Amino acid sequence: MVCDTDQPFSVLCKLLTEYNLIDALSSGKWTVFAPTDEAFANVSDILSNLDDRRIEQVLLFHTVKDTIIETFSCKEVITMTNGKDSRALCGDNGELFFKGADNSNDALPELVSAVVDDSICNGVIYVMDNVMLPSNTLPDVA
Repeated sequence: MVCDTDQPFSVLCKLLTEYNLIDALSSGKWTVFAPTDEAFANVSDILSNLDDRRIEQVLLFHTVKDTIIETFSCKEVITMTNGKDSRALCGDNGELFFKGADNSNDALPELVSAVVDDSICNGVIYVMDNVMLPSNTLPDVA
């Protein structure tokens, strides 16, 4: 994955660097669902309450290792790098959403576009308008 501050997902790049995941994404084949900086801002209150293990699980929930996925079908289940499943959901107007178990139905992450960049030679990056939250992400309520 190419991390460039000019891209709309510099927060994702910062987190991938902080959690030592950039090198892993530089080799092998990957599908990356990249939330925009705005998407991370929308869940900053959630992420600020997560421990390092849960943040790493959120990051890994945005990748599929050893696979370049170029097309999706409605209700398709995709196993993410952290071992948890996401489901592709088709909207009434042709939108494509990917749900994590801890995402509310009111804020489903939508696949906005694919990044077309000749420097990305080992995968594909899909820009997401929200952060996908796998099951057991949200902090336990006391």
